[in-house]
This record gives sequence, C-alpha cells and structure tokens, in this order.
Amino acid sequence: MSAVTQWEIPATVPPRPRRRLRSVPTGAGATASVAGVPQRRAVPAQIGVRLTARGRRLLVAAAVVILCLSGAFVARAWAAPSAPAVPSVTVQPGQTLSEVAHRAYPQLTTGDAVTKVQQANSLNSLQVHAGQRLSLPR
Repeated sequence: MSAVTQWEIPATVPPRPRRRLRSVPTGAGATASVAGVPQRRAVPAQIGVRLTARGRRLLVAAAVVILCLSGAFVARAWAAPSAPAVPSVTVQPGQTLSEVAHRAYPQLTTGDAVTKVQQANSLNSLQVHAGQRLSLPR
C-alpha cells in the first residue's frame, strides 16, 4: 500500500506581474510616449556606402593623382609653341651650293648666303648632290 503526503509550503515569493504586448504607433503621427512611458524612436538603418579611413585615404590619393595628371596635360598644352617649320629645298641635278644659296637669300652677298646655308646644314665643303635636302633658316 502507498501513501501520499502533501505539505503546504507558505509562498514567500510574490507572483510576477504578467507582461503584456502593447501596440506602438509608427509613422509620422507617432507620439513620443505611450501610456505616459517615454519611448525611444527607432533610427532608420543607413542606406548607402560607409567610408572607412582607408577608403577616404584612397579617394584623396585618387583625386591627387587625377589633379596631377590633368595639370601635366594642361602644362604641355600651354608649353612653348613648337618651332616654326624651317623651309627647305631639294638640290636639282646640275645645281651648285652657290646657286641654291643665292636663290634663297637674294638680299645677301653670295659668300654670306653660302656660309649661312653651310652652317644651317653642317656642311664642311661646297659639294652638294642632286636630291640632297637643305634647310634654309630665315
């Protein structure tokens, strides 16, 4: 045979109040407190790209490189204009250096004209050949 014993223990722990779910208004018309209890507003999540310190340094470096390259291109564009083209003549069969020089510089004496053509073309003699190209600086 079995016996069941029941002891009555006095309850010293107060019963916990039941938590209840509350409806919280959202949107533009939401108030700052619900039933007198201040509520924290939810912060919307940030959408987009967040730059770290390394990313900012990379963007600054890229901007500096772009500015330097564009400055170099502008400097080249504004550089001294290229030297004007020096006129030249091709020696025809039977022509001499004196004839070419006198035709190119009629205002000078023949000796001065020949010297000018020799210096411009680095010639050591009076010999020229048919088809040779001589530059005639002004």
